[in-house]
Amino acid sequence: MTTFVHNVEDRINREVGSVEVIGPVVLKDLTEADRRHAVIYTSMDGRHEYGRISSWNDRVVFVNYHGGDTAAATQPSDLRFAVKRNCL
Repeated sequence: MTTFVHNVEDRINREVGSVEVIGPVVLKDLTEADRRHAVIYTSMDGRHEYGRISSWNDRVVFVNYHGGDTAAATQPSDLRFAVKRNCL
């Protein structure tokens, strides 16, 4: 079954759209192949934001949400892998 998240803010490409997602990001399962992988962040108030994994440590995943050099530390439980973007 395909799952879409709608109204996802993509500050990298400056647009809002719908994103097809798969399961959650599991910190212990991350590999080098996941670096730069697209993810969706869901905030406590239900907003969604598109980003790319930059790196991780034993507690958090660092995600680039805006296309610059700085990545934000994000709890893995707030992330899901994105598999395809469909912009509105």
